[in-house]
Amino acid sequence: MSRLLWHAIGWSSQAAFAVLCLSLMWFLQIDTLDGTPPAWDVPALVADAALVAAFSVPHSILLLPRVRRWMAGFMPAQLSGAVFCWTSCLSLWALMLAWRPAGPELWRAEGQVLVAVLATAAAAWLLLGYSMLLSGFGWQTGMTPFLAWVRGRPDPARRFQRRSLYRHLRHPIYLSFLLVVWIVPVMTVDRLVLAGAFTLYIYAGSWAKDRRLLRYVGDEYRQYMAEVPGFPLIGIGPLRRVRPPAVR
Repeated sequence: MSRLLWHAIGWSSQAAFAVLCLSLMWFLQIDTLDGTPPAWDVPALVADAALVAAFSVPHSILLLPRVRRWMAGFMPAQLSGAVFCWTSCLSLWALMLAWRPAGPELWRAEGQVLVAVLATAAAAWLLLGYSMLLSGFGWQTGMTPFLAWVRGRPDPARRFQRRSLYRHLRHPIYLSFLLVVWIVPVMTVDRLVLAGAFTLYIYAGSWAKDRRLLRYVGDEYRQYMAEVPGFPLIGIGPLRRVRPPAVR
């Protein structure tokens, strides 16, 4: 029975991820096109900010190595990526369903500007997909380790590679997601809270990812950090270029 459960979680997580992407496209770029501008509602803004936190906290906790080791005590370790995918999907669906519009419009694109914004947003979504392909799409969704478990094999080797976008910035996936969040045809105060909260979270997540990769890859990644910034035009803070590893 447990093996059937793990199969169900693994296969369904991929369908859930596809549905999530379509849901986010609708929520971010389409949902606000119709309807009247919402009125000020401070409690709603607080509740919306709490929804972002409700996504961010479990999303971050499940990435911790100690949590992954704890999960391996009661489930196959190679299923942790699929469980992470499901957790992200469920928390983002909850955010979208419970989101409360609040605050007036800050901008609205119309006519040719609307067409340009939607086209740019579509390009940002394609960039997000391409960035995930570069880093291993199956690793991002948990499919690669899950398939290894199905076949009774260890995880395939995953090497750190500098290629394409990764030659110019360390976190193209995070940057692409930021573009998706900010390039919207209608921006209201509540959506500004959403974009701002995700910006802070992605900045912190990028720093945490650098720490994880330093741990797993070592000096090769520190040398990479010395040559390539986390994001374009960032010259200060933890996402700038850092000092190269000391010569031994």
